[in-house]
Amino acid sequence: MIRYAWIGFVLLCLATPLVAAPQEKEPTYKLGSETTVSGTVTRLFTKTGQRGTPRQRATLKQADGSMIDIHIGPTSYIVDKKMVLKVGDRVTVTGSRVTEQGKPLVVVRRITLFRQSAKRDGEASTQILDMRKADGTRLWPDRYR
Repeated sequence: MIRYAWIGFVLLCLATPLVAAPQEKEPTYKLGSETTVSGTVTRLFTKTGQRGTPRQRATLKQADGSMIDIHIGPTSYIVDKKMVLKVGDRVTVTGSRVTEQGKPLVVVRRITLFRQSAKRDGEASTQILDMRKADGTRLWPDRYR
């Protein structure tokens, strides 16, 4: 009886990751496709990475009215670096332009956030977060992967 309980427990542990949030293949950073895009954040969302880690994404509305998604990186790393994006924020992103499921996507190397201060003087603030080195390698430690 104990043997069957143990086998059931092991099977349950093995099955748990299968019913967790769907995991998706990480987009690959390609140096030859580096681009810079600017726009206003219209949507923030997460995708689950290969190891079950939430990955922050956003949709930007560009000056020409077109929309493009950006893949920023591990949500917990972005929070640790105190980068808090909100719908309506203006950003400029340098990254690798790739295609995911037939749609363009920019994998972020550097994101620059421009935000008007809530102070009366309307002073603007700028925040820069590097997600990757110039050669495209990740800056976050493995614990965020």
